[in-house]
Amino acid sequence: MDISDHLAKALGEERVANSKRLNLLRFGGVSCFLFASIAISIFHRIEIWTPSHIGLGIYTLIAALLLIGGRFSNALLALSRVAVPVFDMPMVFFIQMLHIGAAQEAGADPRVYSEFSVALYICLLMLSAYTLNVRFILGSVVIAIGFQQALHALSGASIDSRLFGAILLLFAAWICHFAGQNRISMVEKVAAANTRRIRLQRYFSPGVGELLEQWDEDEISLGQECEITVIFIDIRGFTAMSESMSGREIVKLLNSYHSHMVEAIFRNGGTLDKYLGDGLIAYFNSPVEQPDHAVRAVRCARDMRSELALINKERESDNLAPIRMGIGIHTGVAIVGDIGAPHRREFTAIGTAVNVAARLEGLTKTLNREIVVSESTKSSVTRSSVDEVEWDDLGEHQIRGCAEPLAIFSPARN
Repeated sequence: MDISDHLAKALGEERVANSKRLNLLRFGGVSCFLFASIAISIFHRIEIWTPSHIGLGIYTLIAALLLIGGRFSNALLALSRVAVPVFDMPMVFFIQMLHIGAAQEAGADPRVYSEFSVALYICLLMLSAYTLNVRFILGSVVIAIGFQQALHALSGASIDSRLFGAILLLFAAWICHFAGQNRISMVEKVAAANTRRIRLQRYFSPGVGELLEQWDEDEISLGQECEITVIFIDIRGFTAMSESMSGREIVKLLNSYHSHMVEAIFRNGGTLDKYLGDGLIAYFNSPVEQPDHAVRAVRCARDMRSELALINKERESDNLAPIRMGIGIHTGVAIVGDIGAPHRREFTAIGTAVNVAARLEGLTKTLNREIVVSESTKSSVTRSSVDEVEWDDLGEHQIRGCAEPLAIFSPARN
């Protein structure tokens, strides 16, 4: 999954969460107005269930239904995103219109309600910002100005009040737009950071990953030519073994096997290149320089051999046949970097070094050895290793793709 996929997913999750917040804020705000209006009516000993109070009660009931329904229905949750311009603003207009009518009948100044409605519509514009959609904000401000002008006209407000009311609503929409863009920018940064972290966790050991998090993306993405030590590992006879296994059993086996092998790679500071069904490729000395990369690779292969022994011990207790594997190791020059289409890249290594490691792994079955190492790897280990490594000389072999035969070795078991 690339950055655009993570961003789309993160924005989708944020919009869903905001829809729930919007429903809660709507219900909380309308409930407060309803209880406050009833309390004022009781305090002044006036009629409680006026038309405006009934309208406010209906508004509160619908807000409660949207709040509860949004927790169980995705359709209602999606509806709440457009509810501000198509439901909330008309309801506010209707209730304020009732207030203005009642004030006119009582001989009071109705302009108080039209002026107060500006604040109400600003609050609704703030709710529309939770959609993180500029079109909803623009649509909401147009509808809000229309209703506000109508309320000013009904109350007999002056031209100045109408003008300043429209300006306030436009300014509030502008602020909401910037607030929404700032929220989207924050989501983008979090999504990018999560994507980067996931990629690092996929390819690199925790220690290497923490170091690379401090690097610029270009430092990791740009290809570089460098000497690396490549490990190519494969399960012997996997095709024949899998013929008697179900799909679930195959997946379970491979997941367990790869978990053990990747643990050995990361423990030695290696980079996981890719999975190849029942095999995988890993390498050392990139993207972080490791002077002892050949030593790390051989040590990793030995750890893999130990991990395989643990797997086979578990399989033996389950009366299952043991697994055998082959490991080819070669040190040489390769190109390492982010390679692939713009929307689907992989941090990988390409070149002769990778191919030779694969060919050496193929020789493990012929030579009846679990680990086969090229002379370049053996020489590098001999030069830099603190530990003494005993080698079995397996002679020279012609490797496909190589002009000259290669001297092959195998680390002896301790």
